[in-house]
Amino acid sequence: MKKLALLILVLLTVWPAYAHRINAFADYSEGKLTVMSYFSDGTPVRNARVTVIDSKGTIVAEGFTDADGIFSIELPPSNYKIVVNESLGHKTETEIVLTPKEKGIPTKKVLQKEQLSGVSQLEERILQKLNQIEKTLNRIRVIEIIGGLGWIVGIFGIIALLKSKS
Repeated sequence: MKKLALLILVLLTVWPAYAHRINAFADYSEGKLTVMSYFSDGTPVRNARVTVIDSKGTIVAEGFTDADGIFSIELPPSNYKIVVNESLGHKTETEIVLTPKEKGIPTKKVLQKEQLSGVSQLEERILQKLNQIEKTLNRIRVIEIIGGLGWIVGIFGIIALLKSKS
């Protein structure tokens, strides 16, 4: 019974470590860059330092997220790299790549009048955001690999400990 209690205690103390992964999403609309940041459990990342870096590597803005995990600033259209640093050392990066249309550069494609409706533009923005979210979620990070290996080693260590006491 003590062994089972020890195993449950170990598993419960390790689980919250994964809850501190930060997810950040960026949106650029009407001259304003908005960064939304959340922990993996959905809690907003409050008072985290946000650094905005342009395509040349220059820091163009810095600030902090509000109580809802949101940081907004007016910036000219460009491609930006956004770094979110939480005070306890949790960090994530995301990029926003603007299309020529968003940058105000005319495209060669001729659009029909009905294609310019708000619904078409909204659908296009939603598809862009979904692609950005999919890329973020599909990235395998080194810390996740190390965490998985830690779980495996820990489980085998507990099994070895239980067998050595038997």
